[in-house]
Amino acid sequence: MPTSFEFFILKNNYRVAFRALYPSYCKTAPRIQRIKTLTMQKLQFLLLFGILLLGCRRDELINKVIIEEDDPIILVVSSFKGKVIDNDGVPVSGATVRVYNTTTSTNEKGLFVFNNVEAPKNAALLSVEKAGYFLGASMAGNSADGQNYAQITLQEKGAPQKVLASAGGEIQWPNGLKITIKPNTLLRPDGSVYSGEVNVYSKWLDPTDEALGGVMPGALMAKDDEGNEKVLATFGMVALELESSSGQELRIKANETVDLDVPIPPELGPEAPTEIPLWYFDLEEERWLLKGTCQKTGGGYYHCSVTTTGYWNCDIPLEPICLSGTIFQSDSTPAYYTKVIVEDLTDNFIYWGYTDINGFFCGSVPKGAALKITIEDLCGNIIYTAEIGPYAQDFDLGDVYLPNTLEEYFIHVAGQLVDCGGLPVPLGQIAIQYPGKIRLFPLNSPGVFDFYLALHCIEFPELLITGYDLTNFKSTPVQGFSDSTEILLVF
Repeated sequence: MPTSFEFFILKNNYRVAFRALYPSYCKTAPRIQRIKTLTMQKLQFLLLFGILLLGCRRDELINKVIIEEDDPIILVVSSFKGKVIDNDGVPVSGATVRVYNTTTSTNEKGLFVFNNVEAPKNAALLSVEKAGYFLGASMAGNSADGQNYAQITLQEKGAPQKVLASAGGEIQWPNGLKITIKPNTLLRPDGSVYSGEVNVYSKWLDPTDEALGGVMPGALMAKDDEGNEKVLATFGMVALELESSSGQELRIKANETVDLDVPIPPELGPEAPTEIPLWYFDLEEERWLLKGTCQKTGGGYYHCSVTTTGYWNCDIPLEPICLSGTIFQSDSTPAYYTKVIVEDLTDNFIYWGYTDINGFFCGSVPKGAALKITIEDLCGNIIYTAEIGPYAQDFDLGDVYLPNTLEEYFIHVAGQLVDCGGLPVPLGQIAIQYPGKIRLFPLNSPGVFDFYLALHCIEFPELLITGYDLTNFKSTPVQGFSDSTEILLVF
């Protein structure tokens, strides 16, 4: 069980190193460790957080126009960097990332980069795939010669529910999601009927979850049957994948469906319409496409019939406009990679993303709606809020100045995690919690951790740090670190 937790922290002005023993798990007396700090030159760094709101810049160089039957695709050459993480904030390595026709893979830190690639102007979709996870996809702002950033969260599939394909059956999840598969309606990749055991992977995305924008694919941008652009007010989403017992992808037979009963959160029940449009996320179109309707049931669900696996969404379509602006700090420097949230005060719509390297943002929001804009730093501090709108057409807020200046912190965390006998913990992780986030970092090797944490906040937050032994299911006591020139720790 872990009892010794040793690390040092390197931030913009301080280098801190300490070791502490945890008496709650070992028969040793508590040790008090006095911590001293050494002033260092401030380190500059590049944050790789966030999903950019859609870019809407004017007077840009257009590199290529592809004419198809629908509206032309306008391509520009630009660059993208970003990070892929799981729901716990752990970097996902070896994931395949695609932007338009170019692919790359994430490194051991979950990072990826595209230099000078062609991608659609204004809104470029970055999609991510890896075995064991549902598809991840995020819209990033895109401008000619721009430097765009995205953070994409992959959702683990977890253990599957099982049903016999020849008999069909009904499966229900603890959150209320229910899936019904009819007998003999699933096909192998070669088109033959599959009759064996089916691994059913599914996840309900709660429309009231504040983190929804980070995990849903493609923002809430859609096209109706006529190809008109829409934004969506969501009442619930479902990810669905079906596999054979040997791991082959299964598809639904033509003219057959799988039934979904999608939970409606109680707070949305009174405003949920009796019939609601059903949308499917099309990776090639990079939009949600209209695919039918769902019916509201008396039990607080939407009953939907779907024809393929993937992401499905119960939403009301709204007319969009582009809301843009440039955010500056109080010292007149751009507030780059700062979180921007836009809420519709009448419909169940919320859109969020991050400013680009110049502090610019542009997102699709509902036309004619009263809106609320909130700007947060990456530590969850609200630094600006205002009620705006309604707007009948695209609107630029101009320059918005924040009352604060954001500080940059580049934190190096390294050390050892050992058990009561002083032996390295073979399988473990380090959890760092600060306002609004919990991030998990696996050990680099038995008993050893070494990673970096970048923060862009109005002030250095308190970090609550815990070590975990994943083999014996034990943890160290939580210890705190705050921005101070001297800290006295008692464990």
